[in-house]
Amino acid sequence: MNNGATVDAKQVLLMFAELDSRQQKKAHKTALRKATDILVNEAKRNFRSVVKKPNSKNR
Repeated sequence: MNNGATVDAKQVLLMFAELDSRQQKKAHKTALRKATDILVNEAKRNFRSVVKKPNSKNR
C-alpha cells in the first residue's frame, strides 16, 4: 500500500523536537493509533481474501 508520498526523516525529527513533552506524547500516541488502524484494516482485508465467508459458522 504505497501512496507515493515521500518523507524527509530529518525534518520530521526536527519538528518533533520542537514540541514540548506533552505534545510529543500526544503525537506519539496518535501515530501509534493510526499505524495500528492501518495494520488492523490490512489484516481484515487479507483475512477476507483467504476466507470467503468469515461470519458463517464452521461446519
